[in-house]
Amino acid sequence: MVKRFFHFLVVFLALFVPVSRSAPTDVQVRRTIQRLTDILIRKQSESGTWSYSGYKTGCTSLVLLALQQAGLEPRHDACQRAVAAICAGREEKVYSEALVLCALEPLSEDARVRQRMRKALDFLVEAQAACGGWTYGRARSLTLYDLSNTQFAILGLGAAERAGLAIPKDTRKRAVKLLRNSQQGDGGWAYSPGRPASMSMTCAGVASLCILGVAPEKTTEECGKYKYSKSIRRGLKWIRSRLNQPGGGVSSQVRHNPLYTWYALERVAIFLDMKTFGNFDWYREGVPIMLQQTSRKLWPESSTSDCAFALLFLAKAATPLAIAKWHWRGDWNNDHDDVRTWVALGGQALGRKLDWVPSRLLRPDEPAAKASMIFVNGHKRFVLRREEAAFLRRFLSEGGTVVAEPCCGSREFGASFMQEMSSKLFPGFPGRFTLLEADHDIYGVIHELDARSLPIRQLRGEGCRRKRVFLLARDISCALNGERKPKGLEMPEAGRFAVNLLAFSMGGKRPAGKLDRVRLERSENTVAGLTADQISLRRDTVAAGLAMPFGRLRHRGDWGADPRLFDTLVEWLKQVPACPVFDGEVYVSPLSEGVLAVPILFVTGHDVMRLTAAEMVSLRGYLQNGGFLLADACCASKEFDLDFREFVRRTLPNDRLEPIPADDPLYMTPFRLSMGTAEGTKAYVHRHGRSWAPLMGVRREGRWVLVYSPVDFSCALEGDLDESVMGYKKESALKLLANILGDAMRLERLTRDGDGEGAHPAGKGGR
Repeated sequence: MVKRFFHFLVVFLALFVPVSRSAPTDVQVRRTIQRLTDILIRKQSESGTWSYSGYKTGCTSLVLLALQQAGLEPRHDACQRAVAAICAGREEKVYSEALVLCALEPLSEDARVRQRMRKALDFLVEAQAACGGWTYGRARSLTLYDLSNTQFAILGLGAAERAGLAIPKDTRKRAVKLLRNSQQGDGGWAYSPGRPASMSMTCAGVASLCILGVAPEKTTEECGKYKYSKSIRRGLKWIRSRLNQPGGGVSSQVRHNPLYTWYALERVAIFLDMKTFGNFDWYREGVPIMLQQTSRKLWPESSTSDCAFALLFLAKAATPLAIAKWHWRGDWNNDHDDVRTWVALGGQALGRKLDWVPSRLLRPDEPAAKASMIFVNGHKRFVLRREEAAFLRRFLSEGGTVVAEPCCGSREFGASFMQEMSSKLFPGFPGRFTLLEADHDIYGVIHELDARSLPIRQLRGEGCRRKRVFLLARDISCALNGERKPKGLEMPEAGRFAVNLLAFSMGGKRPAGKLDRVRLERSENTVAGLTADQISLRRDTVAAGLAMPFGRLRHRGDWGADPRLFDTLVEWLKQVPACPVFDGEVYVSPLSEGVLAVPILFVTGHDVMRLTAAEMVSLRGYLQNGGFLLADACCASKEFDLDFREFVRRTLPNDRLEPIPADDPLYMTPFRLSMGTAEGTKAYVHRHGRSWAPLMGVRREGRWVLVYSPVDFSCALEGDLDESVMGYKKESALKLLANILGDAMRLERLTRDGDGEGAHPAGKGGR
């Protein structure tokens, strides 16, 4: 009796051993992929083959396919020797010749490889039975077939076609007819006629129809409306119902031939771009089983094919989530394949595999937290929920990007999106959408694009992270979905814009893996980027327990802009001699006692501070008693600049805000800034070139008690500097701050240690 090749490839020695309760991570997956790769390479024979009884060429092709999916370069010695062995050998068996085509597809430009693929394809065409199916070898009967051999034959046909080899129309037609006729009444498929339907064979039926060109769905003239394949839809319904049935449906479905079944399930998910089957997350459920085997150290002794199947499952889908498609309460999914095409194009341009995920934005641990970009579109009126706004605030503070698009040019969606995001995203700080400059990075990060082809509006006026919210003026999703709309861009131009938007987004926030746990903290307060817990942890009273606190002044404007500035700054200062070493940051209110506990007080913002007369008097006393105020116009804001100058005039009426001379000691140590050049944004270079922009200050008794920079230095430390903002790049900003703070603390100590006048009122904080 002929052994069924793949039924002997799938032995789980410990299938029903309880899986570890700790959820697997992408780090574990990557390590396992590397381990399985190493094992398979060690198992390769000197002739370049991997052996399985009677299927040497087939097994070698299976392993080569798995190694390529795991990222092993074609020029690697193991791959080269395997290709040579496959080209030299031939097995007139359906499994083997089908896998030859799958394994050699990526190398089909090579003449020798292409010749071998042609021979394999010819065999599969000749081996097809009149009924349309395949069995182990050449058909000896008009009706003899099994769906296992048939599905692998069809996998081979698909690989051959993608490599540019022609498939006879009759071969395809007979196979499609067989699959449709053999589907059972409940929607499932069986291994052979007369048997009950099974999970592995139903997955084989659905996947095979897709490979043969049966579209799961077709677009109609009305955007968002589709016509569906009845056979595929019924098959998917069968799979979903079994996987989601009560009492652990998956274990009952994969009890026999588990690796084979998991791989079949994965193929359906990959071909149809399905992240879940109903509530069943196929990848998250399958990974622990693969990892469990490696943790029990069974793989080195187990069959080569087991390793290959596990590697195929882990490597084929373990890709970072670059885009989250926002599942909002409207028509969020009009174009089903738009983001699938988007990440495929982006992955090709960036040279890495990328994936996407649909996601709501209601909880801080939603899948969208892992993505670099959140994409949202629709035709109908957009409404932003409170929970969604809270999620987005934190997502943006982590460097994420939001891209919106009026599908089919919908004015209703575009206008409502601007209104909702402007008014609700940051309560109390309304923003506005303005057109991007033609030289913005989005238009040139990968492809050089014309801004007139796709004007893009950006949310501005609300701080730094908030500026990574964009609204496209025209539709690109319909083109990415394979449609043509009169108001949208067409391919390939739409694809180039999609690539640039994704590359720009990934520059702000790295995509996380599918299994990584990412949780965004809720941000309910009105200051962008800061959570209520963060504010509480850095309240005024904390300064009493610190030796060298760094104070941030709270005011009625957006005082919390660039909240991570201190963390970046303090790490830098630790490496610079003669600079203060701060041991904590505190948020200081002008009228609180905490203001007297900080030797340095930092203030920033984009709009007016709205300080009261009493608060100005308190800050005057702080400066008169040895305090030092450092100010920064975040994003070089004109509103903050005018307001801060007025604050100095009213708070210090007997002093003058003046330019700090270029030969002042402040510019000399620890970095000789006057001897070097400043690195800034495009806007900075246009105004100041490579010179250091003038600093403003208030001088008393030989020391600067206040230093103010109208040029932004905080955005670079936060990591969200925009080229359109007049600001310093990160290294220049850090050097400038090191000099300012070093000078302030050095002169403060000299004053304190000299005659005792002007000593800082703080006890522990003003050491």
